[in-house]
Amino acid sequence: MSEELTLKLLAAKKRRGGRIEDWAVGLAYGTGPEEYVIGNIFEDATFDEGVTFTTSTILKIYEEEGIVETQNTFYTLGKKNTEKDGKALLHEKMDQEYKLTRWK
Repeated sequence: MSEELTLKLLAAKKRRGGRIEDWAVGLAYGTGPEEYVIGNIFEDATFDEGVTFTTSTILKIYEEEGIVETQNTFYTLGKKNTEKDGKALLHEKMDQEYKLTRWK
């Protein structure tokens, strides 16, 4: 992660989020098409380790630096899921979580 970019985002009052692994970009339709990142979040005080997570609307992805910026937060990007698009990955992860929580 670029220290210069991190300082720029912190100066812009962005919250430093965790690291997103096994991620892909998804497309949602609200007021218009909006992209988001889905994956598993780690090292974020707000979420349990490894839970399925979606960001809010993406403002910018800095792939070389491994950072995604949303309106209020920036996240570190870990390994990208190259096998599935965001929609397929969302359905798979939500199905897995449903099966885990349903049988507790």
